[in-house]
Amino acid sequence: MTIYKAPLFFFIVLLTLAGCAQQKTIFLTEGVIKNTSGSSFTVVPLNQNWISADVRKMRSQEKDLFFQALPPAFSSNTPNKVTVNNSSLKLSEPDFTKKTLVNEKLKLTVNIPPDTLLTNLDNRYIYFLEDYEFQLLQKAGERAGYANVRSESKLALQFETEFFLFDRRRSEVVAWGKVADEHEITGRPKFTDYLEVLNKVSRQILYESPFKVYEAEDL
Repeated sequence: MTIYKAPLFFFIVLLTLAGCAQQKTIFLTEGVIKNTSGSSFTVVPLNQNWISADVRKMRSQEKDLFFQALPPAFSSNTPNKVTVNNSSLKLSEPDFTKKTLVNEKLKLTVNIPPDTLLTNLDNRYIYFLEDYEFQLLQKAGERAGYANVRSESKLALQFETEFFLFDRRRSEVVAWGKVADEHEITGRPKFTDYLEVLNKVSRQILYESPFKVYEAEDL
C-alpha cells in the first residue's frame, strides 16, 4: 500500500454540495455476527514510519488532535471498552506481512503487523487503521435569497481511512474496508471538529462489526 499525505491546511479540494459525503465499503468474514459481542478491543493507527520511509507525516498539531479525539470518538459509539494504542515501537516495513483482501467492490493490500506488536496488546480484537488522512474540503454551493441566487463556498473537514479487524485468537482478518465522512466547519478546524468527523467514521466502522453499538436513542 502506498501512502501519501498532504499537510491539512495546504491541501484544499474543491467539491460541489451534490452527492453524499459518507462513503463506506466494509466486509465481514462469513460467520461473524454483527453487533453482538461485548468484547473489548484495541484501535491501532499504523505508524506511517513503519510502513514507508518516504511517507509525509501528519503535522504535529494535527497528529495531537487526532490521538486526542480518537478514543472518545470510538467510545461514544459502543458500550464495549476501547483502547487506542499510540505505540512507540521501532518497526520497519520488512517487519510486516502484506496481505491482499479482495471483494467484488474493493481490493486492499494491507500490512499485517509482526508478533512483536501483537503480543504487546492485551485484547483479542485489534482494529488497524491504515492509509488514513484528513483533508480540508472547499464545497461550492448556492444560497437562495429574496432577490436572487448567489454562490457561496463552505468548508468541511474530511477523514478517510482503510482498516482491518484482526482476531488474535483466530489469527485472521475478520472485517475490513474503507470509510470516509466529513463535518462542516467554520474557519480553522478545532478539536470538536476532529471529534465530530472521527465520531462519524468510527460509527460506520462499528456498525459493520462484531461489537455492540449504541442505537440512536441511546446517544
